[in-house]
Amino acid sequence: MGYWVVAFARDGGGWELRAFLFGLPPGGQQVEGPKQVHSVEIAADGSVESYRPMGLFGSTEEGAYRTLNFLTPVLMANSFAHVKNVRDEVVTPAPRLSKAFRRRHGADLSKYHVLVIDPMREVLRREGRADKVGTIRALHICRGHFKNFDEKPLFGKLQGTYWWSSQVRGKAEAGRVVKAYRVKATDDGGVEAEADASKAFHGPKYPTAAQAREVELFSVDRAREYLRVRYPGTEVEVMPHSNPGYDLRVGQAEDPIRYVEVKGTTTDQPAFFMSENERQFSVRHAARYTMILLAEIDLDAETFELHLHEGAIDDRFSLAPVQWRGSFPKA
Repeated sequence: MGYWVVAFARDGGGWELRAFLFGLPPGGQQVEGPKQVHSVEIAADGSVESYRPMGLFGSTEEGAYRTLNFLTPVLMANSFAHVKNVRDEVVTPAPRLSKAFRRRHGADLSKYHVLVIDPMREVLRREGRADKVGTIRALHICRGHFKNFDEKPLFGKLQGTYWWSSQVRGKAEAGRVVKAYRVKATDDGGVEAEADASKAFHGPKYPTAAQAREVELFSVDRAREYLRVRYPGTEVEVMPHSNPGYDLRVGQAEDPIRYVEVKGTTTDQPAFFMSENERQFSVRHAARYTMILLAEIDLDAETFELHLHEGAIDDRFSLAPVQWRGSFPKA
């Protein structure tokens, strides 16, 4: 299913968004719609004033209101499209994949748009000298959020709305605020996380080989649970330990939906190790590649914090070589 959204400027300021719902029935070959039309009133500052169904086309009113929930990612994507440090990239599926999809479903894969959120750390370093100055605060993780600098420009010159990615703030000398999460499936097919802020930080821990293996098995198991919730009714298979490039496969072997690499760490930093072969696999299969990283794993309490990335492991990441390959000099 998907929405076609048309914006109309209002006389008093702001906009009305009309979202037309289209869908492909199970086993169908032709997209049908519009099945419903929703109206969203947007104020001049971009905030949502109201939203309601305005055209039902055979649906019940209860069903129409229920599908309003599906507008959330549409409105979120629209918000990101108006943010200064977000750019639009068009992804065209490889002809080989389209050919295989056409053979099974009678139509080519569609090209799609990806909203790429450029990190603020470079803006902060360049404009605000964040690498040289900063406030002393307890070290903690801050979740992503929007910031508007129209009234008070950032560094006195940058205006507009920016997306501030989740980040580590503060300095360790001032203390640490550490969180842990237990992620589990709900009865209605959703995912909920219970926060536990009582965990104390006791410094870095270096696991034994047995502990590292236990963390690995725990991470793969929890990632598999998460994927089963995210892709209900779809096979999620654990790959052999020696499988190159990924740990879990979502979908059938001949036409996978996702290749999923799983990483796990007991530290509070979302850092990971990977081989060059693994990184190259993520680049070759970027359209279907997912990395799931479980940080702050506590095996006794079975708590963790889940991080997810879709696409290649590329220069958006902070990558550093940590191993040398050497050979003895000739005699």
